[in-house]
Amino acid sequence: MDTPKPVEDTPDVLRFQTVVKAGETGNFTVKEERDVVQSVTITNGAEDTIRHFINLTEASAALKAKLQDALKIKGEWDVVRRELTQVQADLSRLNADQDRIRKNLRETPKEAEVYDTYLKKLAAQEKEIDKLTDQQKKLMNDEFKARKKYDDFLANIEG
Repeated sequence: MDTPKPVEDTPDVLRFQTVVKAGETGNFTVKEERDVVQSVTITNGAEDTIRHFINLTEASAALKAKLQDALKIKGEWDVVRRELTQVQADLSRLNADQDRIRKNLRETPKEAEVYDTYLKKLAAQEKEIDKLTDQQKKLMNDEFKARKKYDDFLANIEG
C-alpha cells in the first residue's frame, strides 16, 4: 500500500529494490494492508456463543442487534419447549394414576361406595387426558415451527 511494486513476490517474501549511494544508508518503508475475515457458525444450541459475540467490541452494532433478535426467537422456542415438557409430564402422571385406579377397581367390589368414586375419577381423568393430548399435539407442532424459525434466522445472519 503506497509502496512501489516488489521486484520479487513469493509466497513467503516480498523483495523490493531501492537505490542507495555507496557508503550511505537509506530507509525504505513498506506498508502492508491485509483484509481479515472471520466466519463463525452459530448452531441452535449456541446461546452462550451468541452472548459472547454480542459482548465483543469487534462486532458491529447491526450484528449485535441481529444476535439480540436471535436470543428473543430462542426464548420463544424455549417457552414452547417448557410447555410441551409440562404437558408430557402431566400425561405421564395421569397415566400412572389411571393404572392405580384400574387396579383398585379390579380389587374393589362393585357394591362398595368407593367403586363409584373410582369410576368418576377415571372418567374425569380420561377427559383431562384427551384435553392434554390435543394440547400436546398443538405444542409439538408449535415447537417444530419455533425451532425452524430459530434455525432459519441463524442460518441467514450475516454481519
